[in-house]
Amino acid sequence: MRNIINLGFAVLFMFSAGAIAHGDVKLESSSPSDNAMLMNSPEQLTLTYSKPLRLMKVSITGNETGEVDFDFRPTAKKQAAYTWQLKDLKPDTYTVEWIAMGGDGHKMKASFSFMVH
Repeated sequence: MRNIINLGFAVLFMFSAGAIAHGDVKLESSSPSDNAMLMNSPEQLTLTYSKPLRLMKVSITGNETGEVDFDFRPTAKKQAAYTWQLKDLKPDTYTVEWIAMGGDGHKMKASFSFMVH
């Protein structure tokens, strides 16, 4: 009986350790930054994470102008920093959404916004 209880705790620890590791990966910085108010169109989008991960999807969508084409392609190689060149963005409020896969296989997603005047 004691072995079964110990096995149960071991399994519980394994699952909670994965959740803790998953929580350690975060977007450390972005350019443009969250809630930035820019006077000119940004030349590039840069995302920097706390640990290497695989980006599965990144999109930029303007409230009025719609989705922005910036040649994103899902990555096979894990990196901590990604940069894309951007075409001229019209004045609008833009939302950047990203979906990534961490080293433990968990899917993460988040978004942030910026404004071009």
